[in-house]
Amino acid sequence: MLGSKSYDVKRKCDFEMSIGNFRTGDKVTASDIDAMENMRIYADNATESEDLEFKVVSFNCLIIPKEGPAESVVAVSSKISPTIKMLFKKWQDGSRILFDDIVLENAKGERKLGSRMMLIFTEGSGVYIKAFENKEFFTIDELIKLENLDAISKSSFEIFVVKRYALLFVPKTGLTEAYLGTSNQISKSIKAEIKTKLKPGDKILIDDIIYQKPDGTEGRFAPVRIFIL
Repeated sequence: MLGSKSYDVKRKCDFEMSIGNFRTGDKVTASDIDAMENMRIYADNATESEDLEFKVVSFNCLIIPKEGPAESVVAVSSKISPTIKMLFKKWQDGSRILFDDIVLENAKGERKLGSRMMLIFTEGSGVYIKAFENKEFFTIDELIKLENLDAISKSSFEIFVVKRYALLFVPKTGLTEAYLGTSNQISKSIKAEIKTKLKPGDKILIDDIIYQKPDGTEGRFAPVRIFIL
């Protein structure tokens, strides 16, 4: 409060951050944590080649369980260390981790600040769409050639069938458009929309993804972001 007016104070950050395919607000499982390696700049937010030369040199990690005191860990590299992974996996479903004070540096010694990140721990086996497990950058032609959106468990390597999902086109300019998929196959109509409406620099978000297990039960996993080359 200054005088008779109230102000919201926000810290300005130079880059958005990610850990693998995870960004702030995403849910992660124990299997996801095992696969985590490094924190990095979120590529879509790094517009110049010089931006990509900045690497994480340190960050703070605040572990916030649903019950009990919070724990704090300081990292002096970009790596998600075994200590952080161990602390993360012992939490209860719904516990959170906050990555803060993320410092980036380039070869010239110049420093910039990364945005805060928060991840939410959820119990589960860790399931991903197979086609997008290790890749997030696609050309239009590559996307059109995809046929199925089967899911795979990283812990058991079981294949599950995606039953439905929401598909969002997020252009660099213009309005976002939404489509609904009702099977694991990418329909000809959706492929036609991808071909005519998307261009390099645009994004696709696959959200509300429901998959079916062999026993008939259903599961849900984190959104998938795809970048168009």
